[in-house]
Amino acid sequence: MIRYLLSLIVFLAVMSFVTIFSGSTIGVLLNINSFLISGIFPIIFACILFSFREMVLSFSVLLKKEPGKENLLKALNFFKIYGKILWITGIIAVLIITVSMLTNLDDKSGLGVGLHLALITILYCGIITMGITIPYTILIKKKL
Repeated sequence: MIRYLLSLIVFLAVMSFVTIFSGSTIGVLLNINSFLISGIFPIIFACILFSFREMVLSFSVLLKKEPGKENLLKALNFFKIYGKILWITGIIAVLIITVSMLTNLDDKSGLGVGLHLALITILYCGIITMGITIPYTILIKKKL
């Protein structure tokens, strides 16, 4: 668990470093629509596929001293599928946003907003992958 927290701290520090030194602010990276697309919808979809109980078990398996091999395998399967759901949701969202932008080329003001939404959605998918799915998958594999 300490390795997970350390990796999360390093990841957040790198993201902050890149944001600050690119001349931007953290506020530019905050978008509620992108958060819903890449943060909430994949979790809801995974919850439907796996059940809420299995999802909670997957997130809490690293906190247990003796989680059992079966629980670790279920959690590993959950995070592998969740990672795929996450990226597929992000790609579909970007494609929908791109199609929307292309159909409204007459309105030039909408291009920046649409491109911002598309890129932030993919960024959030990457952040969730780097902050949750990859560390959990690696730590679960180590426990196995």
